[in-house]
Amino acid sequence: MKKTLLKMFLMSLSMCMPAFGMTSKAITDNDTVTLISQDGQEFDLPIKQAQLSKTLKNLMEDLGTDKPIPLPNVTGKSLGIIVDLLKILDEKFSENKQIYIPRAFQEFANDSLKNASNQEALNVFMAANYLDNPYILNGSAAVVARRIPDDILEISREFLLGRAAGEEPEELTIRIAEPLLEIGLGDLLRVVPKDIVPYVLKHIAFRKCGIDKEYSIADYIKEHGQPEDFSFSEKKLTSLFGITALSNPKRARRLDFQKNCFFNFSLDVQGVEQPFEKFTNLMELYLNDNQLSNLPAGVFSGLSSLKKLDLYRNQLSNLPAGVFSGLSSLMGLYLYRNQLSILPAGVFSGLSSLKKLDLYGNQLSDLPAGVFSGLTNLGDLQLGANQLSDLQAGIFSGLSSLYGLYLDDNKLSILPAEVFSDLSSLKYLSLYGNQLNNDQKILLENELKETLPGVVKLDL
Repeated sequence: MKKTLLKMFLMSLSMCMPAFGMTSKAITDNDTVTLISQDGQEFDLPIKQAQLSKTLKNLMEDLGTDKPIPLPNVTGKSLGIIVDLLKILDEKFSENKQIYIPRAFQEFANDSLKNASNQEALNVFMAANYLDNPYILNGSAAVVARRIPDDILEISREFLLGRAAGEEPEELTIRIAEPLLEIGLGDLLRVVPKDIVPYVLKHIAFRKCGIDKEYSIADYIKEHGQPEDFSFSEKKLTSLFGITALSNPKRARRLDFQKNCFFNFSLDVQGVEQPFEKFTNLMELYLNDNQLSNLPAGVFSGLSSLKKLDLYRNQLSNLPAGVFSGLSSLMGLYLYRNQLSILPAGVFSGLSSLKKLDLYGNQLSDLPAGVFSGLTNLGDLQLGANQLSDLQAGIFSGLSSLYGLYLDDNKLSILPAEVFSDLSSLKYLSLYGNQLNNDQKILLENELKETLPGVVKLDL
């Protein structure tokens, strides 16, 4: 079944792709072009290798090669892998002088992706589709096909083919709506093209709420008037449009939008970049239990008095740097049960009053250096039920007030006691459900007694 599906997948995609060719312009081995990924990483690539991608070839013809070429649809990690694959592909063309898929290249592509996560492999696959290189596309598709169940792969195939045929994203989502609802949302978001995700979330949000059209704050007020207590909980709202028209925003201390149908704030605010800026005295903001997939930078600007922000049980997969800037009074930030896989360095900078940070139940596999810097008043840090396999030395540096650290149910297999050496106020450390053997647990317990004598409960 899977081989048949993969064959159909590759044949269908190849039919949608333009002819693949090389430029006739003479290029020397020393001529290079700089490529910039969506997250700002730069890669220098020989022009003759870049021309193996029809998209890059067209971009170089349009933009020239004197300045870096931006690739907003490609992540840095994916671009790094593709640059390596283009280099080996160029070598194979030099050796064989033929246009075909060498077995050696397929093996190299598989080897390059063997340690990649499903999402990373799919990102490379999507990037190859965008860059218009059938060989890398086919190689990464084979890896994706082996890892992802047939039903999910079939949905991904439908999305890609529909998009290649020019079908509108929203129409495409509706057409394959029923299969979408039968698959777990976490699995689904790993295989659906990122530019389609907002439409998928919109459709799922609408289905969960039992609605078939958008319903904004302005719509609610028109029908029911403005709630005196600023409580909009469980109103089946899909859009923030109309929030700037609320009367007496400075009177609000608590703004409740929990259990609604918000799915994409970039679309929801409809041109209002700072929707909460007039709520200068707001102390509590509840946005939990929605379908939010993103938080635009600056969305919380103006909330200098905010003390509690609930964002748990949404579908957030990333947080832009500076998204919480200006929340100098914030004491509790709750982000548990989202889809976060990475935290940008400095994402929590400026939260000098923060006492509790809850990131339980996300997909975090790494913590970048300095991600918690400046959180000098943080007392409780919840990182349980993530995918952490390693903690770098100094990751908790500066957390002088931390008394509770929860790292249970991760994938930690090596954990030197020095990682916790800066936590002078630590009282409770939870590490159960990791991959430490008994000898490691005994050694760690003995070392922690020496380095952190103040710990009163250690849960291994």
